[in-house]
Amino acid sequence: MSLALSGPRARPFALIASIALNAFLVALVLAHVLAPRLAAGGPAPRGGMVGRIIAVLPPEDAIRFQARLDEGRPRYQPARDRIDAARHVLVETMAAEPYNPAAVRAALTDYQESWRAFSRQFDDVFLAALAALPPEARAHVARAADQDSPAPR
Repeated sequence: MSLALSGPRARPFALIASIALNAFLVALVLAHVLAPRLAAGGPAPRGGMVGRIIAVLPPEDAIRFQARLDEGRPRYQPARDRIDAARHVLVETMAAEPYNPAAVRAALTDYQESWRAFSRQFDDVFLAALAALPPEARAHVARAADQDSPAPR
């Protein structure tokens, strides 16, 4: 009696085993990435600067930092929404036919100004969130910021 899997009955088994193994590996990767934050009651990882900061903080400090940012959201969210709207206009203007360099320049200027306006609103909220952290946590943030800064081109 042979234990080797071959023949027509082996194909469905191989497909099911492959799908199960892939599903397991995806779940394992997700658990590895999300479990430390979720188990501690912290926020799930986010992208961008805030995500990098939260990723280097101990869970309790990440929660404290995120809470301060959330408290200030009414102050900076309208400016953040303006960035999205200005980016949309810029993208539409760049793709428009016929190409209009003056319109693209105006849309680009508006996009850049939307970022400056956001920074003016967000900076105070960000500084308050940093101030809520203990010195060791701020040191983690500073080291991460120093390592993440891209070299000038």
